[in-house]
Amino acid sequence: VSDQSRILAYGGADKYIQVSHQADKHLDQVDDGIFDLVQSIEVNGYHFGSVSMGFETQSLENLVHTVTQQILSIAGVEMLLVALFSLLLGHYLTRNLTQLTSASKRILAGELGVRVPVKGKDEIAQMTRAFNNMVDKVDARTKALEAANIRLNTILESAVDGFVIINEFGIITDINPAVSRLFGYAHNELIGQNVSIFMPFDQRPLHDGYIQQYFTTHVAKIIGTSRELTAQRKDGQLFPIALSVSQMSIDNRAMFIGLVKDLSEAKRKEIAAAKTESVLLATLAASQDCLIT
Repeated sequence: VSDQSRILAYGGADKYIQVSHQADKHLDQVDDGIFDLVQSIEVNGYHFGSVSMGFETQSLENLVHTVTQQILSIAGVEMLLVALFSLLLGHYLTRNLTQLTSASKRILAGELGVRVPVKGKDEIAQMTRAFNNMVDKVDARTKALEAANIRLNTILESAVDGFVIINEFGIITDINPAVSRLFGYAHNELIGQNVSIFMPFDQRPLHDGYIQQYFTTHVAKIIGTSRELTAQRKDGQLFPIALSVSQMSIDNRAMFIGLVKDLSEAKRKEIAAAKTESVLLATLAASQDCLIT
């Protein structure tokens, strides 16, 4: 505190007492390490003196530097934590999606019992549980279908009668062993052949038009019925058969299954019975004895 000519009172470090104090408005104006504040004392226009205060800027600058370093450190730690969290989250999501992708490929390859480990209760875990439930249902249906196919194949393999599956063009796609036994062809000799191969040579051109006529007119002449026909074996031998044809749909394609029954033995028995009946009637007609009943 000073009047116009001398210092009236002071406090602080002695080295700053004789220093000229010029008021600083901003910290960037300080050139002597002291931030000066000067306030005049005036009463009714008379100037009594002034109050001057000075603050070392070094400690303030050190404080600002320290705070700045701390803020930068905190920001760096936050950025590191965010990056680490993003990395962990990305690894978690990628790992689960990779497991789902791998499981899907294994299922497409035909593997059963594929399951993906489930951890947590988030959306990924819920999706994984739904995936596992779907896989369980697919596995159950696949096993049921396989069991049904095994039962069907067992029936077809052991059946005495022949089963022939053909497509809409009359091409053989599958047969059971009975067909090979009846006609004398190996399995691979018939797959891909026209079904008319079982008919006598003179009837084969007529048979090719039956299926196309059915698709054109939708009138079933042989579809859904049973007929007695003459068939031909690989060696050219003709024999009687009963043929029943039914339509089915596989993968939205029209397919036909034919049941072939060999009537050779039945016809032999019919002929033998007719022969026996003829002999009996002839014997009765030629007999001179009287029969009393």
